Amino acid sequence: MNPAWFEYRDGYFWLNSHTRRAWPRNLLRDRAVSILVVDKDDDGYWVRVDGRLVESSTERALEHINQLSLRYSGEPFRALEPGEQRIMFKVEPVHIAGEGI
Repeated sequence: MNPAWFEYRDGYFWLNSHTRRAWPRNLLRDRAVSILVVDKDDDGYWVRVDGRLVESSTERALEHINQLSLRYSGEPFRALEPGEQRIMFKVEPVHIAGEGI
């Protein structure tokens, strides 16, 4: 399991990562992902989303990670490292389960 920033928009989960990490390669290969969202104020409230990859793109991925960074940290995303490429994923929820929801 890997922590990741996300947004839920238009019925899809949108994720963003560095292309050299293992989980993006696994998602591209398997086309499936499980997302666990835990309430930051009460870990008794959580939801697990099993989803399928709808699309992925490096186009506009830098803009997307900047939006996520502002949402999560209030700051612009850091400067990219040499050779770093961002990728974003559009994930369709297939099954949702949770506790306290």
